[in-house]
Amino acid sequence: MTRASIKFLGAALVATLPLLASAQLT
Repeated sequence: MTRASIKFLGAALVATLPLLASAQLT
């Protein structure tokens, strides 16, 4: 994997984790 793809995956995780957490709480 390239650094760019790792950065993209990291950003995707950071973006989706709060959404998943809020979906679980509601």
